[in-house]
Amino acid sequence: MKKYFKFVLALIFAVVLLFNAASCNIDAFLSELGNNLAPTKQSENGDKTKDDETDKDKDKSGNEDNGNGNSGGNSDENQGDGGNGGDGGNGGDGGNGGEDPDNGGDNGGNDGGGTEDTPDLGEIDDTLTIPTTYSDNYGYKYLKTYDAGMVTLYENLYSLAKEFSESDRTVSSSDDYKVGDVSVPNLTAKQVSATFYIFGLDNPEFYWISNSYRTTASGSYVGKLTLLSSEDYDTAAKRKECDTAINTLSKTVEYYIEEGESDLEKAFFIHNYIVNRMDYAYKADGVTPEDARWAHNIVGCAQKKKGVCESYAKTYSYILKKQGIDCVIATGQGSHVENGVLKSEAHAWNLILLGDKWYGVDCTWDEMSDSSAVAGANFGLSSSDLAAHHTAYTSDINAEEFLYKLPALAGTSLQVVELEEDGVSLGLYGDMDAAFSAMTDTAADYSVTIGLAKHKNIDLYNVDYNIYSTAALPEVKSVTLNGVYVGDSSSFRPVSLYLPENLTAVSDITVKNLIIAQGKLTAKNLTVSGNYFYLYGEIKADKVVLGTTTRVRGNTAKLEADVLENKDANRNLNADDGATITVTQVNNALAPILLIMNFETETDFPKITIGTAAGKIILTLNGTIEVDGEKVAATKDNFTGAIAVWTESDYITHCSVGCLSGGTIKEYSKTEFKRNALNKIVFIN
Repeated sequence: MKKYFKFVLALIFAVVLLFNAASCNIDAFLSELGNNLAPTKQSENGDKTKDDETDKDKDKSGNEDNGNGNSGGNSDENQGDGGNGGDGGNGGDGGNGGEDPDNGGDNGGNDGGGTEDTPDLGEIDDTLTIPTTYSDNYGYKYLKTYDAGMVTLYENLYSLAKEFSESDRTVSSSDDYKVGDVSVPNLTAKQVSATFYIFGLDNPEFYWISNSYRTTASGSYVGKLTLLSSEDYDTAAKRKECDTAINTLSKTVEYYIEEGESDLEKAFFIHNYIVNRMDYAYKADGVTPEDARWAHNIVGCAQKKKGVCESYAKTYSYILKKQGIDCVIATGQGSHVENGVLKSEAHAWNLILLGDKWYGVDCTWDEMSDSSAVAGANFGLSSSDLAAHHTAYTSDINAEEFLYKLPALAGTSLQVVELEEDGVSLGLYGDMDAAFSAMTDTAADYSVTIGLAKHKNIDLYNVDYNIYSTAALPEVKSVTLNGVYVGDSSSFRPVSLYLPENLTAVSDITVKNLIIAQGKLTAKNLTVSGNYFYLYGEIKADKVVLGTTTRVRGNTAKLEADVLENKDANRNLNADDGATITVTQVNNALAPILLIMNFETETDFPKITIGTAAGKIILTLNGTIEVDGEKVAATKDNFTGAIAVWTESDYITHCSVGCLSGGTIKEYSKTEFKRNALNKIVFIN
């Protein structure tokens, strides 16, 4: 089985940094690179991949993952052969969807979720269409701020790679699978290496490029770079097979993206699709990360439906950029706790631009989950949330792996919700506040679904949600805060909602299948519905209507209502562990309210005050109390009661008005009900 996604990860990338015999001041170059290449609104984050060594030899600059220099008959030429690696962590069994996630796969992974229909994709091209322009690529724009020679090398590499991708050429092992030569305009070996890897991260469509390359010296600089293909893609037939799989993947994603969808909706779906589709790739032992080339490029996702984190990150970047969304591949260290010890390992993830803000996304970690559902805890991360477990390479942290600074991220993470107006979906929004801002029709009924159970029929796993800054809900006809209920009465996935200190609502409010974890909501009319409602914070309302079991839990939990009533049937109102419930009047003509108090010690005894009641309240206690210095089970003999039906049963079920099973029922008619001298519970009729 797969391990929990939060702290399982990691990868070890290929880094082939070949330098010629000429000396260069690496530290000075990196310092200059870090100081002078930062575009507007950049952070100090950097980027570079590094694979698990298959060849432990080092080149003359001390960089790992380079093979011994091969002259190729020319003493000026050096060739570094980089090894492939992968993330640590554990994978799991299970089927995974194909191009249509409904189609089962034999590669393991998530076995639930997917689109319902099988798309008709039409004819699939067997050759990738390579963009004619690269001017919007993040790395390219970054290099343009620094050195014209590095820009020229990037452009020369792109022209050669595009020509080869669109050709039917075969490359030979006799010449190290040489694709061609590009001239290098007076660059040091380190500048060439940085440009080569920036080019690779910018353009995952050139999946066939080897991790190694050859250079020929020209005085103290590099004069020529020889671009090589991986032997896995040496023939046009092999590349066409991969291209067909990649084009099929792209067209499948496009099939499910509807016209007019926002960048947020596209990025969210593509994240879910990749996570639902892929499984982490291991060797036959099920422990060692796969080091084959496909596991480190977009072929892994497209053809094999599995890969290591480099494959996840490159696939996400490739598909997002085809949708016109800026996406950067970030590399560095991912941290997790193993056997109580904090460990860091090489890792790769993405940064995406939505609107005018950048966010972190880690598809690998969201896939490596025990659940068959897609986890969303690593989609749309803020600067602080990403930094908690991801450290990008920078010139200060790890100069050898540093490539470029990364953009500064947003201050708050995304928490995707769906907004409906009068039953019609208005689409996805980045958080609750954004959804509230879109409620503009004062006569409309709005519903905000938080903790989406599905999106485009892909099962999703819940994360906690916050209302960040809104002080008052919009003045509309009604607002429903709709959680999700997955499972049965004994097992469900709760969605926790964190409120501000005092959120006010003038509209009718319904809370459904939610846990209000903290904060306070002040409302006129509030209805609780769904399969459950838990309150750890505070609610103050003119009227509260119980439409489902409601648990008020803990010393900080408070429910205050002028009027409390049942919606349509017997309803449980639980007061647990020191909770406070204050009600002026109970209107429960339709059915009794079953008031259950759960506690362990006298200090946890609930504090309940109820004024007048227009119907029956069924009262039961689960716990112990202290009588004359001794702890005894809470029974009716320790209390006097009023306007209530009392039962001794610890666990009761009610079948109709006045009908209980499992306990002794007795009517009481006194006007005062209190817990001995503590007066923690008072009924005044």
